[in-house]
Amino acid sequence: MKDLFKSLPELSKKLFTAKGCLVMLDFDGTLSPLAKTPSLAYLPKTNKEILKKISRLAQTAIVSGRGLSDIKQKIGIKGLIYSGNHGLEWQIGSERGKIKLPATILRAMALANKRLTNLRKGYPGALLENKGLTLSLHYRLVSSNLREQLLKEAREIVATFQKQRLLAMNEDKKTLEIRPHLRWNKGHWVKFLRKKLGKQLLPIYIGDSTADEDVFKILKSGITIKVGKGCDGKAKYLCRDIKQVNLFLNWLSTKL
Repeated sequence: MKDLFKSLPELSKKLFTAKGCLVMLDFDGTLSPLAKTPSLAYLPKTNKEILKKISRLAQTAIVSGRGLSDIKQKIGIKGLIYSGNHGLEWQIGSERGKIKLPATILRAMALANKRLTNLRKGYPGALLENKGLTLSLHYRLVSSNLREQLLKEAREIVATFQKQRLLAMNEDKKTLEIRPHLRWNKGHWVKFLRKKLGKQLLPIYIGDSTADEDVFKILKSGITIKVGKGCDGKAKYLCRDIKQVNLFLNWLSTKL
């Protein structure tokens, strides 16, 4: 993985020859600082202003694990493309869409929600977020001596549905994510979006989580940027934090 800012001359050449760009960003940990609870996350004013500017220069999409209505409210910018629940629902202009889940998966999700809700009550600080199409069990505020037991019991609950190929599970950023067991993730949604908008647009994707790796894997010809300190992953470039994301977006706005 290359240092993003040392690679700006290289990126300038790519942007110069591009026939337009498609700029895509995750929200939590990319545009917003990681918060103690999902409700406390916010879009800094500086990032909101640069997003507005970039959206006037290029197609711009927010690709989040949050629910669609939630991410739209957090960003609050009209005219952007929004994708929620890891690509299970979206809005492109006036068009809204979502993946229709089989009844068996919907029942499994409802039952998992009920069982995890009961489990959460026994662990102070645990928060279960029901986003309609996915669930997120947040344990950042759970006492460190209780976390392993909480995760053990939560994994056991979800394992029942994993064996039946109804639900899938992912762990990242002190959150246990429960999703439908489908061949559909952020990467698949980005493929869908590129096909819809035209593959001639140079894709630029910025994200910080394991869910964003699904996009990094498929955008081999694009500009993929991981936010964080670790150098592992499939992205081509690395930046440290949301401050550097803002610096890059400001630089990008002068090249579009």
